[in-house]
Amino acid sequence: MNRGLAIVKKTTLGAMVALAVFMVGCGDGIGDVTTGGPSGTPTPAPTVTPAPTATPAPTATPAPTPPPAGGNFTCQLPKLANCDAQCCSSGGSVIHRSQIDAAQGSLRTRRPDIFFSNGNVRDPQQYMVLLSQEILNLSSGRLCAEPLGHDELRIKGDQTVSQHVDVLISDETPWVGGAYTCRPASF
Repeated sequence: MNRGLAIVKKTTLGAMVALAVFMVGCGDGIGDVTTGGPSGTPTPAPTVTPAPTATPAPTATPAPTPPPAGGNFTCQLPKLANCDAQCCSSGGSVIHRSQIDAAQGSLRTRRPDIFFSNGNVRDPQQYMVLLSQEILNLSSGRLCAEPLGHDELRIKGDQTVSQHVDVLISDETPWVGGAYTCRPASF
């Protein structure tokens, strides 16, 4: 039986060698196509051109609204009743922090007369009025703001939520601090 197995192995080995020699003689199909055939000129492979992708049309950035004839914007939202005791809670992040920061920076640049040389405000009441108006002006009236006491302002962008935001430390140093959030808006 061992001899029969050895013959099968040799026959199988011989068949595999013959197949390999045959395949090498056939080539791999990538031979030089420029030297054969009736004309000796290769047939160019078709070029696949990808379909163009649609480019979305740019959306127009709305031009800033010019200030009204009087020079200042007013709130475009109707005033709501004050519901502070029922609808406001402490905590949370300041929703319109970047807009308040921008208005504070704008006041520092445009109205240096309202600040001491160390950056503190000269008159907290005046600062609160001016900061509220600056927020209205920078947002073309889309953000509403009004002073609330000597160091906070109320701010809202719609009627669903408003905040009371601390904007002065110790009634003199501009900053953006803690907030009370009111749902619905409470002014």
